[in-house]
Parts: sequence; structure tokens; C-alpha cells
Amino acid sequence: MIYAFIVAALSLIGAAVPLRFRLGHAQLQVYLSLAAGALLGAALFHLLPEASEHIHGDFGLPAVVGIGLVFLLQRYLAPHSHEPLGDSNHESEPGAEATGANHRASAWGSEAHPHGHARPLVTGLVAILALSIHSFFDGVAIGAVTGGSSGAEPSLAFAVFLSVLIHKPMDGLTLSVLLLNAGTPTRRLWSIQVFYAALVPVGALAFMATRGAVAEPSTLVGYTLAFSAGTFLAIALTDLLPELHFHAHDRHKLSFALLFGLLVMWLTSLLGHSHG
Repeated sequence: MIYAFIVAALSLIGAAVPLRFRLGHAQLQVYLSLAAGALLGAALFHLLPEASEHIHGDFGLPAVVGIGLVFLLQRYLAPHSHEPLGDSNHESEPGAEATGANHRASAWGSEAHPHGHARPLVTGLVAILALSIHSFFDGVAIGAVTGGSSGAEPSLAFAVFLSVLIHKPMDGLTLSVLLLNAGTPTRRLWSIQVFYAALVPVGALAFMATRGAVAEPSTLVGYTLAFSAGTFLAIALTDLLPELHFHAHDRHKLSFALLFGLLVMWLTSLLGHSHG
């Protein structure tokens, strides 16, 4: 439980990073690119491999369901339309592309078209669900290799703990960025973040309370993890990564942020599975 609470605290520290300064549009895009890399890495290096341990090669269907859910929600609840070129007041303004005036509104007050606000809101709500599932099973993993499993080696327990510890601040940062991009008030954002961080010790407690049953190979767990991976992929590929193409002047910074997020998730997956 000490490990679980340390991880929860680090998650909240990661959540606070994008809140320290009043960031402009360009800085927000860097954080969104970092979030895209973190979501892609979490899906490909953490969730799908874990799902395959439960349902083997059957993770494709629930992952597609997750992708389809995000697509349908964005398509019908928050469609992303584009105005004709002649109707936009921003097109003729010098530097409109650089300032991001034609893109969706951010939490820091940049201008956007009316249709642009609902899409980040839908994305944020889906991200809360999927990241919460991820956080809960991070706690289960910690419980499985520490106090909940008498046969666990101390080195294995520490490796899993370190893996979760390193990537959890990135998860907290990602959730903050997505919620800020949706215009979430700070007080509500922190309430969500506290709930999200608390799921780590809740997952560890669930493992011990069920005597390990929650971590046993099961179709439900596998499908849940794969579904979450699908939502991560959809959010990153359809909502976050396209922003890279609208900011050619910042392509180096945005690409580096994306690759850094992927790198962190890949390295922590290697660390967490080094015992396998």
C-alpha cells in the first residue's frame, strides 16, 4: 500500500505540471503532442500486451469497439466541420496559422469556432473512463507483486513499482492536458485527478480483498483492457495527432514531444516486464 500511495502522489504531481503557468496556444500543442505519445505508448506497450495475457489473440475486437465508440461519439455528438475558405475571417490574417486562431478553443482562452468546444469535451470524458481503467489495473499490478502475493520476489515487486511510478506522472499530465483543452474548471479538474490517483491504491486493495481473483486471467479483464487501448488509439490518432499537421512551424518541438511520450511508455513497459 505504501507503493500504491507513492504512485498516487506522483500522479498528482504530474497533473500539476501543465497548471503551473498560463500557457499559450503553442505551448498547449506541445503538451497535446506529449499526451498523444503517452496514449499511443500506453495502448501499444502496456494495455494490449496485458490484454493478450488474458484473452490471447482475441484483443482485436474489443480494441475496435473502443475505436468505434470514440469515432461515433465525436462524429455525432461533436462533429468537426470546416468552414469554406471564403467565410473565414482568420484566413486572411497574417500569422493565423501560427497563432492557431482557426483551431479549437483551449482552456487559456484562444479563439475558436463554436463547433470546436464539444469535441475536446467528448475526448476528455472518454479519456477519464479509459485512463481510470488503466489506473485501477496499475494498482492491481502493484498489489499482485507486493503484499498481495506472498511468493513475489522483492526485486520483481520493485521493478513493477518503478515501471508504474515512472509512467504514472505522464498519465496524470495527459489527463490534465485533455481536461484543460476541454475547458474544465480547475477545481473540477483537481477533483477528477484525485479520483484518478486514488484508483491506484483502490486497485491494490481490490487485489488483496479478492485474494488475487481480480488479476486472474479472465475474458472480462482482457476485453476491458483492450477496449481501453482502442479508445487511447482513437483519441491519439483522430483528435491529437492531426494537430501536428496544423503547426508546421513547430514540427520539431511537437514531433520530439510525441516521441518522448512514446519513449517513456516503451521504457517503462520493458522495465515492468523484465521478469517475464
